[in-house]
Amino acid sequence: MKTLARIVSALLLGALAPAAANAKAPDSYDLLAKGSEPKAVAAKLPSESVSDLKALNTLRLRLKAEGKEAVAQAFFAALAARKPTDEVLLNLSLSHVDQMMGKNLLQQGNLSSRSQDAVEPIIKRNPKHWVAWYIRGLNNLYWPDWFRKAATAQEYLAKAVALHEQLGPVEQDEDDKYALGYLALGDAYALLDQPAQAKQTWQKGMGFYPYVAVLRERLAIADAELHAKVRALRDADKPVDTDLSFMWRHLSPTFTVTLTGGTLFGPGPLPDQPLNPGRLANMVLGSAINGHIPAFNNRGAEPNLPGEILQGKAVDGLLSDGTEANENIDVGFVSLMNGKFRLFLSAIQDGPNKGKINFFLDDGWHWTILDDIAIDPGFPVGVIKFQDFTFSTSPRVLPVSRQTEAKSPAGVDQSGSIPSGGVVPGALGDANFDGRLDGTLNAIGRFPYDSVLLPGTPFAQTRVFDTDIPVTSAQAALLTLANALSHLRLAIDLKARLPEVAEAMRETFNERMAATRRHAEKAQLPDAARQTMDRLQANAGEAELCAAWKLLNEAAPAQGLRKRGFNASGIKIACPK
Repeated sequence: MKTLARIVSALLLGALAPAAANAKAPDSYDLLAKGSEPKAVAAKLPSESVSDLKALNTLRLRLKAEGKEAVAQAFFAALAARKPTDEVLLNLSLSHVDQMMGKNLLQQGNLSSRSQDAVEPIIKRNPKHWVAWYIRGLNNLYWPDWFRKAATAQEYLAKAVALHEQLGPVEQDEDDKYALGYLALGDAYALLDQPAQAKQTWQKGMGFYPYVAVLRERLAIADAELHAKVRALRDADKPVDTDLSFMWRHLSPTFTVTLTGGTLFGPGPLPDQPLNPGRLANMVLGSAINGHIPAFNNRGAEPNLPGEILQGKAVDGLLSDGTEANENIDVGFVSLMNGKFRLFLSAIQDGPNKGKINFFLDDGWHWTILDDIAIDPGFPVGVIKFQDFTFSTSPRVLPVSRQTEAKSPAGVDQSGSIPSGGVVPGALGDANFDGRLDGTLNAIGRFPYDSVLLPGTPFAQTRVFDTDIPVTSAQAALLTLANALSHLRLAIDLKARLPEVAEAMRETFNERMAATRRHAEKAQLPDAARQTMDRLQANAGEAELCAAWKLLNEAAPAQGLRKRGFNASGIKIACPK
């Protein structure tokens, strides 16, 4: 019944494809466009449709495109009288804005007041409703200067920005619509002839959302031209974009991580083998390199994942046990034991992350991927799943087998050429100095006891990657420094137990520090920062390491880098206070 109701709702709202819109039941747009009474159309709308923001937004914009803004207003007013949901009231508010262009000042003022009145119930219900405060601010931003409404706009938009800054980093990174609040608040300051405050606001917004181009465009305007150019952009006599899709679509472009190679170590006693190329597509980012890849599965339609094709079964976007793969993620496939096992490696839509792939900087400034994955050997009982699995750019120590951990003699304590206790490589920065993020991700873990493949045995792989994600020289210097410090930390910790591994860690540290200093010179970091880096040598001890960690933690936020309280590396990063 719920499915049927949703179909009826979509038909009424005109939210389906054109073929469906031509079905027997006319949609709301058709009824309104042909002159039906808006109140009667609103009365027939299924109750669940009054909370369907996407469909309501689409309906309003279709009517606007046909010059029927007043019809839309009457429809949403009737709908609000019936059930004043947030979704209805937001569209009612914007239906008034849609009518402003071409009206005289008295009419525009009346429409603006009514638009603000429409969102007042939303704010009374929820004083932290960001979009409602944003709409109130925008309404006051488009008035001619001599009405002196910019100060009111600044007050409301400052409230919207403050609400954003009360959110946690995960919520902020999930949604870059909040960049529009900084954009509009900066515009209010520009119209108040406060160019320094305007640019400070846009710069702050860039710190949260560096990939939203419009903030960078505002910052490029000369102070002397700021008021005039912003006024031209915020003019009620020009078409105003009232599309609410910014609430669910990202403003910034999507990015791609290209997996150029890598190594599967073992697993267990099996030989190492190279991994085929792959890619992680459609990444959306909030703050610098923090974001996610959404779940996506189009079943058998192209593009298909090579790992699924390799198994020679029906290509349907599903693992052998029916689990949906995230088809934005191509991490390749593995053939073991002369093809006896053809492993389909996949991110899956079965687990706490619901198919979403999370990317963020952890407490050690390492790029971390958190998702749910599976290894599919081609038959349902053999599928192995891992929830909240992590990939990291930090070097990580390979664990012992589950058997050895349980003090059983049957353990296999290696993953190919890497023994348990050895280090799996990782890297992050801009190794080729092209202004784009690159590095090496690694994955480590242990098969469960009930695995059909090497139960209890540790496994490891590395994936070398390039991206189209821009990084500044300062960011590259600090991210490379973080990776160097992790190698130094391991060198100090492993010196007594595994001296050869410790020495290799110091050699890698030297390589990373050479790249760090080169990026730092280009970035013109402060002298104090560069002096700390110069004092950091391969034979450094705990004190020098902690001084460098302190530098990193102080300098990184100023360069737009933000970390989360998470440590996937297993490396001790805390220093005495």
